[in-house]
Amino acid sequence: MVLTFKSTRAAEVYIVELEADGAKRIARATQMNNNPKQWSAQVEHPAGIRPCSNIYGSRGDVAVALAEYLNNTRTSYLQEAARGHRPESPPRDANVRLNDLGQPMEITAFRERGR
Repeated sequence: MVLTFKSTRAAEVYIVELEADGAKRIARATQMNNNPKQWSAQVEHPAGIRPCSNIYGSRGDVAVALAEYLNNTRTSYLQEAARGHRPESPPRDANVRLNDLGQPMEITAFRERGR
């Protein structure tokens, strides 16, 4: 009798894009355990990971979808590279009080005076 063991590790498909400056982007799809045609995809930039979506199809369909994700995120990757691969700074809040130097002031809680 021959025993056959099924791997407990999920199948993965990678596309690695290396730049001249040493930065790399990785498009990764991991096969879901409950459905062999369902894959979870994400693109890893040097500034962080961006989940993309689920892909449904064969391994070849997944490779095409990952290449498309890399192409779709190319503009944001170039913007990150221009910032030195740092995360984007949060937008400025116009409702914050600033001191004379332009630094945010601490919020002080005011109490109503009792009558």
